[in-house]
Order: sequence, then C-alpha cells, then structure tokens
Amino acid sequence: MQTPQFLHPLDPLPTPSTSSGPSPSGGSQPLSGTLGGFSMERQEQDKWCWAAVSVSVAHFYGTSGWSQCTLAADELHLDCCSADGPVRGNSGCNRAWYLDSPLSRVGHLARISWSFEGFPNVQNEINASQPFCARIAWNGGGAHFVAVGGWSIDPIGTEFVDIYDPYYGFIQTPHASFLSAYRSSGDSWTHSYFTVAVGSPAGGGPAPTSNSPKSE
Repeated sequence: MQTPQFLHPLDPLPTPSTSSGPSPSGGSQPLSGTLGGFSMERQEQDKWCWAAVSVSVAHFYGTSGWSQCTLAADELHLDCCSADGPVRGNSGCNRAWYLDSPLSRVGHLARISWSFEGFPNVQNEINASQPFCARIAWNGGGAHFVAVGGWSIDPIGTEFVDIYDPYYGFIQTPHASFLSAYRSSGDSWTHSYFTVAVGSPAGGGPAPTSNSPKSE
C-alpha cells in the first residue's frame, strides 16, 4: 500500500523505557496504566483510519460483528465490502470521514471534546478501562485518527502516552510532544473522543454534525 499524501512518511518515534520504581513525587500512585487486551487493527485502506479506530474500540468492548468494510458501508451507504468498493477514490468507499458518527454507530461514543486533553484526563480514562481517541491535524495538511491506550511516568517525571495508530502502529511518546508534535513539529491534537462500554444503540449512529471534523 502506498503511503498516502496526508500521512508523513517518517520513522516511528523510539519507545522510551518506563520504570516500576517509586513515584518521582514520592507518592504511592502507580507509574503506568494500560488497557489490557486493547489492540489496533491496521487500516485496510489508506483513508480508513476512522474505520480501523472505531472497529478496534468496538472489539475492545466486546461488540462483535463489525469489520472496517461493513462499518464503512453503513457510514457511506455504499457496498464497501465488494472487490471494487474500497478502491474507487473519493467517489467510493476509500475516503476521509468523521469519527464521532462511526463510534456512535458501533455503540461506544460517550462524547466529543473540541480540544486536546491534559495528562490527568488521560490517566482517568485509561484507569477506567475506557480507550479514547484523538484527531491529529498534520502540519502539512490533512488529519488522522488514533487511539490512546496507556500512560506512564518515567523516573524523572516525564509523562508519556501510548498511541495506537492504525497506520504507523504502536508509538509511545511524551504527552507534551503529542499535543503539538506527534510525527513532526506542528502536528496538533485538535479533538478528543471519549468512549464508553454502553453508549448509543449499536448500529444506530447519528449523522455527523456540521461541526464534526473529518480525518482530512
């Protein structure tokens, strides 16, 4: 699969080490939290980050029956599981799309925030076993959806987040870098999508609002 223009073909960031020693502040709080059993599907088409993220969240919560192509078919009202469905360009199924609508359609959208989230909110969601998702606006144009599935604090107090990316794979990066330099300087975290085990009725996702951001 060719690298799409809206993604930066950079090498993944190195994975920093974490520590199980005492808290840098001297407290008893844990130094890491992660979503046990969460995994991210690789997006099956170059613009299907939204489908891969939504299906991965659904599978984490135990909602079966969804695949990337069936979700795309329901969202786009096209036959996206046929041989030619996903590859017909912007007039077909392989297109940039929203994330709030498909997350709602699989039954797990809690709410959308038109902002990045601070590290304490990351900790709260992961510790509650609730993956949440982020929209990254690329500095060079376009955007991308990922999921956040873990956090950690190293011995000197640096705060890290675990990013499950349907295109680049797993990346652990400082929270501060994820805010405005995910892959390169200027890549900004613009929106957050909170999930819940039981949200909207599965299969009944609403149409995106006029304010909903797309992946591109």
